[in-house]
Amino acid sequence: MRQIGCFIQPFILLIVFNLVTQHYSKAQDVSQTTYIKIIELEDDTNKVLQLLGLSKKYRSNDTDTALNLASLAQNLSDQIGYDKGKAEALYQKSVIFKNSGQLDSAIYFTNYSSKIFKQIGFKTGIANNSNLYGSILRRQGLLSAALESHKESLNKFTQFKDSIGLAKTYNYIGIVYNDLAIYDSAVVYYLKLIRISEKIDFINGYVSGLLNTGQVYFELGEYDKAKYYLKKSIKANESINSKKNIALAFNKLGLVEFFQEREDSAYYYFDQALFKYEEINLTSGLGWVNLNIANILAQNEDFANALSKYSLSKVYFEQIGLMTGILKANINIAVIYEKQGEYRNAIAQYDTCLRIAHEIGGKDELLFIYNNIYKTYRQIGNETKALNYLDKYISLKDSIFNLEKTAIISDLELKYEKEKNEAEILALNLENVQKDLKIKKESNRKNMFMAAGGLFFLVALFLFLYFRQLIKKNKQLAKQKLLKAAEKQKLSSAQALLEGQEEERIRISKELHDGVGVLLSTANLYLSTVAGEAIKNKELVAKAQQIVNDANIDVRKISRNLMPTVLALNGLNEALQDLMENIDLLPDKYGEFHVTGNSKPLSKPREVMVYRMVQELISNTMKHANAESVDLELDYQEKNLQITYLDDGIGFDFEKELLKKSLGLKSIRSRVDSLKGTIDFSNGIENGVQYVIRIPITEED
Repeated sequence: MRQIGCFIQPFILLIVFNLVTQHYSKAQDVSQTTYIKIIELEDDTNKVLQLLGLSKKYRSNDTDTALNLASLAQNLSDQIGYDKGKAEALYQKSVIFKNSGQLDSAIYFTNYSSKIFKQIGFKTGIANNSNLYGSILRRQGLLSAALESHKESLNKFTQFKDSIGLAKTYNYIGIVYNDLAIYDSAVVYYLKLIRISEKIDFINGYVSGLLNTGQVYFELGEYDKAKYYLKKSIKANESINSKKNIALAFNKLGLVEFFQEREDSAYYYFDQALFKYEEINLTSGLGWVNLNIANILAQNEDFANALSKYSLSKVYFEQIGLMTGILKANINIAVIYEKQGEYRNAIAQYDTCLRIAHEIGGKDELLFIYNNIYKTYRQIGNETKALNYLDKYISLKDSIFNLEKTAIISDLELKYEKEKNEAEILALNLENVQKDLKIKKESNRKNMFMAAGGLFFLVALFLFLYFRQLIKKNKQLAKQKLLKAAEKQKLSSAQALLEGQEEERIRISKELHDGVGVLLSTANLYLSTVAGEAIKNKELVAKAQQIVNDANIDVRKISRNLMPTVLALNGLNEALQDLMENIDLLPDKYGEFHVTGNSKPLSKPREVMVYRMVQELISNTMKHANAESVDLELDYQEKNLQITYLDDGIGFDFEKELLKKSLGLKSIRSRVDSLKGTIDFSNGIENGVQYVIRIPITEED
């Protein structure tokens, strides 16, 4: 049936192409007529808006015409002094350049339009520009900066309650989190997008949220949830006839079925995706679908057809200059040559892959290529070149895995030296206090005897009593100094212990992510390579692959728990925001997070300890309080950070729990003491519990 379909499909596509061409010609005529009508209008703001609307229609299929129309709108706005129209025209140019991949020009026009929007105080334009700039930064791979730009838009749209703007921004933020592989945060923002879009009947936001949520669940390996959202997105997209999104959903459904080893269903969805992409003539989509089909053929050892499909996908990618797609197609072609024993062709293909990987800076791809070239040269008996590429593989792997480890070791060494110096200074201070006490004692005795010999008995008695009291007071002062010094040393040791624990968490997290995670991915790659060859043990290999995938997911979760990525990338405020958003994912649980005052940076160890305190408070609430909502506020004062934590649970006796030596409360109080802060506790008026924690923003001397 599939072979018959291959012969029939070109005939059907020819008919579709003719229909689309006729429709496009009619659309061109309509647009031309519309353009003539617009040109005949009086030169006013309405004419500017009409030109911008027509430019937007041309944006997806005729870049030059779209730019010309935007330029006409810009020039007319200059003539009539319509600043908002000029800014909108510049914004339109930035979008056109971004879509065509001319990112430098896109950034120029974004900054230009943003300047005008700020001058005229047009808040919506400023917020939209922040989102556009974030989207450009994401295209450049600057994900942290992109996230920051989108968060600025989110704050602005929240202030003036623009629901459409909020929906679009939720989508942008979810995409960046997905690229950062912070999938839980991505799901949170995609679900927010779906909810707000349903509420305001924003169909474009609704279908984007469904499609992107399906993608995240696919990345997490939760295939049933992925299929649920992808199929739901197809129905929603059919209502607005969005063929591009329908094709994308079909392609992703094909991948889900492929990973669940349902090849017939996978082929069906890939065929549907191809048909939709051919209808709209989207070259990149055709390239990715053909690449996915080739992967199935290669796994089934149908190498001839797999090579044909990989070559076809490469042609599509070359048409649009998509280097990542070209590299993936070339790597797979080289692997097939290697499996067929055509080692010379494989090496030639790998050489091409090396050049492209160096151009785009693909380190993971370089590792894979070096390893495969090494194995290929071993197959043909060229041990010299095999060892050469093995050295390159090991060198690159070491540079990737050891770079951050070296930095961690250096930080630990510096911390050790700092703590060692502080301990020496503390010991010296204790010695000086003892010497001062001894000197004062000797001085007081001399004074007492001199006074007793020269004065009357009453005066002598009075002086004796006076100096005895003075000695007692000095002893108390000295004792207090000693106790204070000992307490300071105790706090310093506790702080060093806590910071050491956090350093160890970071080290283990990175080891898991960079070491074990990569090894599991490599094991999965090798299992995939031998899956087709081990026919007798295919079921066992499949089970092994599933176990490796499950282990890889668990390693990522453990790594994120040990040291949350968002804390390392974006700091305390964003990390606590992420922590509170995770509460929203729990059934019938709500989390609110507020920041007041001007945010001030804390040192990384202090940020980590504050984060762990809040994490412990939330854990106590979820385990024991039977609470529905949690409210967290950070108040940045001049010198202190005040943390107010409130839940609506059943409350408890704080002092009684401390007497029980509760580990959670003991951990919180220990961290507060280590930070030289204070903690106040109270039960709510009706129920619940409230903590008020104050810590210095900077470390005290």
